[in-house]
Amino acid sequence: MAREIVAHKSYQTIVGSAPANGAEPEGVYILDTNDTANFFGLFVIYNGDRTRAQFAVEHLRRRFSAYCDVFQNRDIAKPRVFFQELLTDMLREMQKNGMEPADGDSMAAVLLKEGRAIIGRLRNCPIFYLRDHKYRNVFPSAGSGSGKLEVTSVTVSNNDMILLCSQDMVRRITKQELRSLILSKSDPDEACARITELANRYEEVKAPRIVLMGLKRNREESKALLNTRNIGLLAGIALLILGLVFWREISGFVQHSLKSRIVSKIQNMSESLGGGGDKRSGADSPMYEFETLFDGLAVPYDIAVSRDEVYFVVDDKESQIIRFDPSDKKMTLVGNGLDLQFPTGIEIIGNNLYITDFKSTANQVLIIKADGTVGKTIKAVDKPGVGSLRNPKAIAADADSNIWVADRTNNRILKFNMHGDYIGKVQCSAAFSSPNGLAAGPEGRVFATFKDTNNVAVIEKNGALKEFKIHSGEGANARPVTFDQPSGIAVDRKGFVYVADRQNNRIVVSDPRGRVDAILDKSRNRDFATYMPFGLKLGPKGKYLYIVGSAALSYDSTCQFEADKCRGKIWRMRIE
Repeated sequence: MAREIVAHKSYQTIVGSAPANGAEPEGVYILDTNDTANFFGLFVIYNGDRTRAQFAVEHLRRRFSAYCDVFQNRDIAKPRVFFQELLTDMLREMQKNGMEPADGDSMAAVLLKEGRAIIGRLRNCPIFYLRDHKYRNVFPSAGSGSGKLEVTSVTVSNNDMILLCSQDMVRRITKQELRSLILSKSDPDEACARITELANRYEEVKAPRIVLMGLKRNREESKALLNTRNIGLLAGIALLILGLVFWREISGFVQHSLKSRIVSKIQNMSESLGGGGDKRSGADSPMYEFETLFDGLAVPYDIAVSRDEVYFVVDDKESQIIRFDPSDKKMTLVGNGLDLQFPTGIEIIGNNLYITDFKSTANQVLIIKADGTVGKTIKAVDKPGVGSLRNPKAIAADADSNIWVADRTNNRILKFNMHGDYIGKVQCSAAFSSPNGLAAGPEGRVFATFKDTNNVAVIEKNGALKEFKIHSGEGANARPVTFDQPSGIAVDRKGFVYVADRQNNRIVVSDPRGRVDAILDKSRNRDFATYMPFGLKLGPKGKYLYIVGSAALSYDSTCQFEADKCRGKIWRMRIE
C-alpha cells in the first residue's frame, strides 16, 4: 500500500512508487517526515547511469536530511532559493567528482513546504501535474532539453497529483492514457504498477523509475478555510445584486456573443463537410447508417469477415479470438489454449486467420489454420536489418494475398506472403511514427495510420511512403483534418478512405483525393458518445464496413474493477 504521511502543515501526502515493495527504485529518493514542526517532503528521481543516479540521490539526501531532523528543528525561510541552491550544488559536486550528467540523463525533484510545491528539473524530465483531473502546465514552455536547471514554484490544492518518472516510461504512452491510469487508482502504488506494466507492453523498460504523489488537505486546515468561504459567500451575494442592477446591459452583451458563436459554429460545420462542394454522399446520406450487430464484448480491437459472412473478432482484454456466426447466433472461441496476451489485429485469407499479438516474452504473428491449431508463428525475421518484431499492432491482406504487418515499436511495416515468408519492409521516418492501422487499397496501394504523428500515409506500389492528406474544402478554403490517435483504416474499391479517429470518437470518410466526404461522430452514431472506434474492415463483397468499438482500453483499470464500463460493440454500415 501507499504511504500516507503529514509532509507539511496544510496537506497529507500519499506517495506511490514502483516497484511497490517498500523500497524505492534505484535513482529515486522519497523523504517523508511526521514532524509537526518541520513541514517538509522531498521527492527526487534521477534517470541515468546507475552510478550517477546513486551519487546524485545520496548527495541530496545528505544535504537535505539536516533540515528535516526533528532534533535540530530547522526551517526554510526561502524554500525556492534554498531548493535552487541545493540542486545547483548537487550538479557542481557531480562535476567535481567526474559524475557530470550525460546527454541522456534527466532529473526531477519536488520540495513540498506547507501549501506550495517547489519543482525542479534537468533536461525536461517528465513531470505531470494534475489539478481537478486536468493537466496543469508547471513550466512556461517545454524547454530546450539542454543541461539547464529549471526551478518553479506553485500553490498546491486539495487532490492535486504530481507524477515524476523516467522518459522511457512515457515514450509510448499518451497524456490521455496516463491521466486515465493516474485517476483510476486510489492507491498510488497500484497506479505506478499499472503505468509500468503499460510501458513494458510497448517496449521493455530496463530501469523503471516513477513516483506519484497525491495531496489531501488536513482537517485542521480545512476548518481554517471556513472563514474564507464565508467571505466568498458575501462576495457572491454582492455580485448577484450588481447583476440585477445592470441586467439589461449584461443580457444584450450575452445575446450578441451567443449569436456570434452560433454563426461561427455553422461555418465550421460547413467546412467539416467539405465546404459545400460536390460530394459522393455526405454524412446525411442513408448510406452511412450504423447497424449494431452484437455487443457484450470486453475490449474488441479488430475484426475479420469470411466469405460466408462469419465474424472473427480479437478481444484484447480477454486475450482471445471470438467466432460469431450470424446465421445461428452462436459465439465460440477459436483455438484450444492459444497463448495470446494482447491480440490487436486480425485478417483472413481463405481458411487461415492471421493474428498480431504483443507479449512481454515475445512479439508475434500467428497463422491459425481452419481446425484452430497454429500453423506458423513469426517472432523474428532472420534477415539483415530486420530481426525481432516489437509490438506488431495491425495486419492487412492485399489483393495478391500478401500480409502487411504494422511493427509499431520498430516504426516499420513488414510484408509477408500468405505462408508467412518474409518479402520486404518499409521503414518509416520521423514524420510517420508508430504505425497503428493498415488497409490495402486499389492499384496495389497500402494505407496506414500513425498514432504518434496523428496522420495517414500511403505506400505506393513502388514502395514509396508519402502522406495522404485528408482535408475539407478546396483550394484556398482547404483545411486539414486534425486526428487524435487514428487507429483502424479501410479503403473501398472506389478508393474512398475510412479512418477511425479514436480519441475524437468518430470516423472520417474521404474521397480518393483526400477531400472529406463525411464525418461520422456521435450525431450519426449515438454510441460514439462513449465508445471509441478501434478497428475498421471491409466485408468480403465490399458492400459493408464493419466497425469495432470499445468504451475503454484494455489496460484501463475500469476493465478490472468496473466491468460495466469495459464493454465493446460491433457495428455494420452500408457503403455501396
